[in-house]
Amino acid sequence: MKKLGKITVVFMLTFSFLVLLGASQFSLSYAKETLVVATWGGSWGESLRNAVAAPFEKEHNVKVVFLEGNSVDSAAKVRAQKMNPQIHVAMSTAGFCEKMFEEGLTLPITPDKVPNLNNLYPAALPKSKGYVAMYAYDFGFAYRTDKYDVNFERWSDLWKYDLKKRFGVPYPTYLDMHFLTMVAKVFGGSEYDIEPGFQKLKELKPQFGRMFTGDAEEAQLFASGEIWIAPFVSPEAEKLIEKGVPMKYVRPKDGIPAGFDGLCVVKNSPNVELAYKFVNFALNEKSQKGHAEGLFVIPMRKNVTVKPEVAKKLPTVEELDRLIAFDDAYINKNKDQWAERYNKEILSF
Repeated sequence: MKKLGKITVVFMLTFSFLVLLGASQFSLSYAKETLVVATWGGSWGESLRNAVAAPFEKEHNVKVVFLEGNSVDSAAKVRAQKMNPQIHVAMSTAGFCEKMFEEGLTLPITPDKVPNLNNLYPAALPKSKGYVAMYAYDFGFAYRTDKYDVNFERWSDLWKYDLKKRFGVPYPTYLDMHFLTMVAKVFGGSEYDIEPGFQKLKELKPQFGRMFTGDAEEAQLFASGEIWIAPFVSPEAEKLIEKGVPMKYVRPKDGIPAGFDGLCVVKNSPNVELAYKFVNFALNEKSQKGHAEGLFVIPMRKNVTVKPEVAKKLPTVEELDRLIAFDDAYINKNKDQWAERYNKEILSF
């Protein structure tokens, strides 16, 4: 073996020290704990990032990673990871939140873990304690004002006028099947008597245009003019109106379903306590205000005041009185059967 000179040895020792120091600094710079949140993409995810995730990262010195998808996707990911959860917090519509809790995939959310529960409206707190609603929105329909010379006011109007075969029909899982249950209710049924819903939707089939699976796809089809009228959640409709799409959002006089999006803490996730902290942070006053103003949704925290221009886009006091909350636990028990029937009888066109 060749002998090394003193200069070479000193150089190698110095180089090794610098490598170790650099590795140490690299390790420290990437040693932030990661919180994984399954949530929506588009404007919904963007608002959550700006109003909640970014300030949470700064305050707790962590990294928040989003797994984007719809409620079906989020529930499927949590279910697939049951034996080795990687998701800390799952966001979903209330019905899917209840379903995950019923399956033992998520943990109870209680005031000892999430103190901000004490500052919320009762509607945000389900009896099961399986999730907490972060915000609410109303669910009506929208139509292109440049395509129809009709002043639509009620769900029942969809059966009175020629829709020019441009009605956008949602897949059954859209908004916890509240379109189907709302149609049933308008025509004498309810979630407990779903038959009128199926019968009336079969009558509407000659007016069907395109199908859509979620908000982002629906918005694209609506903006491009491929569909002219469809069930809509108010935040998505207001975003399109802001972008200049010639349309009107209708809060129907014969009933407005209320929608709630919930925060769920995944059971056996890598850091459950951090997940609870994120949920609690999402319910503080600043987060609630920021997310409400970013999306045009109804904050669930009491005494949160939004900008006047945002308040104009939310339901009035009179319209809030028409909001309908369906029995999601009952719907969950029948969802698979209804979805199979919906696919066969409604979407087969």
